[in-house]
Amino acid sequence: MIIERRQTYGPPLYLRVPPGHIKDWRKHCREYNACGERVYFVEENWYNHEYVPRYQQRHQGNDRGDGRNDDHHKNGHDNGRGH
Repeated sequence: MIIERRQTYGPPLYLRVPPGHIKDWRKHCREYNACGERVYFVEENWYNHEYVPRYQQRHQGNDRGDGRNDDHHKNGHDNGRGH
């Protein structure tokens, strides 16, 4: 006998989205692939004053600015692009 069927969810998603998207989340959730997911909306103030400085500190020395370090290219792995 099944008493109650519960959906299991993965970890919640933390998203920073424009206020208009939060107000009408049902309309915008597809843009974030988050419909039916547990979502916590990150406040702009927290993002700018807490997350960004920590992220920048962790990724210091990354000249590329894209989350990848330059070691890959220094070791001759230029994927034949002549870089």
